[in-house]
Amino acid sequence: MAQIRYRVSVPINGKRVTRKFRTRADVDTFTRGYDPKDIRLVYDARVRVGDKELSQAFKRRKDADAWAATMETNRLRGVVPSPSQSKRPFRAVAEEWLAAGTMKRASSVERDRAILMNHVYPSLGDRPLASITRADVQAIVDSWAAKQSPSTVGRQYSCFRAVFGYAEAAELMTKPSPCGRWIRTPAFVWWIAPSFAPTTSSALPTPSALTTHR
Repeated sequence: MAQIRYRVSVPINGKRVTRKFRTRADVDTFTRGYDPKDIRLVYDARVRVGDKELSQAFKRRKDADAWAATMETNRLRGVVPSPSQSKRPFRAVAEEWLAAGTMKRASSVERDRAILMNHVYPSLGDRPLASITRADVQAIVDSWAAKQSPSTVGRQYSCFRAVFGYAEAAELMTKPSPCGRWIRTPAFVWWIAPSFAPTTSSALPTPSALTTHR
């Protein structure tokens, strides 16, 4: 069963003192009277899978809960993700994903390789897989959106996200993928050429016809 513990530190006599607690009530008691800016709270999530105990620290409770849920699912399946695998560089895992695309056309594989080499590897290629966060993903997507069309950003993000999908399927991840519906991507907006524009408002597409790439 996954467990989450609270690790909190506060300044006492000029030094930071850290304590661990099982409940939020204990944390509130310990930190009563302190300025919230001086309180540092970390959530330690732990789960035993087989004969191994896996742990991860998070700054947000919801991230700790998501990780714990994933690990609990793995425990029930008898899967033990290796922490050493999640420390591999993103580039190495992406190259494995490319090599595994035997059902793809050669042109599709080369397109994906070009996307990774030109738009992902320069900033994240050498980062350990597990170190890439949602903030990192959002930052790279935003950098693309500032220079490229929504459709181009969509293709690049789909490729980027697919690498993490492969890593999860191959049981290389010890935490949920940082890609998902929470990542903001540019919307595709319908454009109607003037010569084909409808003469009545009833012929215009409704707001529900506009789509956002996710």
